[in-house]
Amino acid sequence: MKILKILPIFLLIGLFGALPVQASNHQSNNTTSYQRMNELSQDENEFLEKLSQLVKADNQEIDYQEYIQSAKTDNKGIFWYQCAETLSELPDNQQLDIRYNGRLFVANGILTELLKHNPDTPAVLAQKIIVLNYLVHGYSAFSNALMMTTEKEKYENAKHTFTILHQEYKEILDKAIELYPNDEWFLEKREEFEDNF
Repeated sequence: MKILKILPIFLLIGLFGALPVQASNHQSNNTTSYQRMNELSQDENEFLEKLSQLVKADNQEIDYQEYIQSAKTDNKGIFWYQCAETLSELPDNQQLDIRYNGRLFVANGILTELLKHNPDTPAVLAQKIIVLNYLVHGYSAFSNALMMTTEKEKYENAKHTFTILHQEYKEILDKAIELYPNDEWFLEKREEFEDNF
C-alpha cells in the first residue's frame, strides 16, 4: 500500500488546541470557518473550497493524491488538517471512495503525517478514527462481495487491505484511549469497533 507523499508538513505548536476533542460527522463548522478566516491564505481557502466541491460531487475519477500536491500552501498544519477533514466528509449520496488514490486513503495519509509531528492532538486522532472507520467498513463490504465471485486475486488483495486497515484502526483506537482514557467519544468508538469487527 502506497503511503501518501506530500510536501513536509510543519505544525504550528498548539494550533489544534482550539479544536474539539469529540469530533463527529458534523465536525465543528463554526471553529472551521473561524480558523479558515484567521489562519489560512486566500489561495488555501480557495483550494479547500474547490476540494469540497469535488467531494460533494462524489468525483471518484480524480487522483486526489496528485490533486492535493497542486495546493499553493506554506504547509500550515491547520491547512492539511482541513484538507483531511474535507476529504473524509461523505458526499450527499453517502458513497465511500476506497480507491488507493481516493479521498479516504489520501485523508488517512495526511492524518498519519500530522500525527508524526503532533501525536497527541485529540482532533487529529478523532479524524483519523473517522476515516479508518469508513475504510474498514468499505473494505469489509468490498472483500465480502468479492468472495462471492470468481475474482480470487481481487478478493485476496481486498482482504489483505482490510487486514492492514483493521490493524491500523485498532492501534489508533488503543493509542487514543491510552492518551485520553476517560474520553467518552473514543471509548464509544472502541466499543463500536469491538462490536462490528
